[in-house]
Amino acid sequence: ATSGPPENVAFVLKNLEISRFFDVTVDDSMVIEGKPDPRIFLEASRLLGLPPGNCVVLEDSVHGLEAAGRAGMKAICINHTGPESVRQLALACLNDFTGLKAGKIKEFINGKQK
Repeated sequence: ATSGPPENVAFVLKNLEISRFFDVTVDDSMVIEGKPDPRIFLEASRLLGLPPGNCVVLEDSVHGLEAAGRAGMKAICINHTGPESVRQLALACLNDFTGLKAGKIKEFINGKQK
């Protein structure tokens, strides 16, 4: 789920050759309200057939972290420089995606790392 337009989504997925890793995508054209409204994340969980509480959001914006929390989803902030109060909404805050694998996300969810 991204606040970006569909053209940006298509460009990134194609040029990074990562579309095979995404079962669904939700972009700004698919929701009426933008973040911090949670609808973009709720639409992604609906399309995936998953309850929001079973979803983890990777987010780099204050509004995105707020939206994830309002959707009832866990979040990991990436390269986020916002206020500490917003950072507290996240399971963890990382500088980048380097080394972020499913096992690491599970550790964050289980509270083994912060």
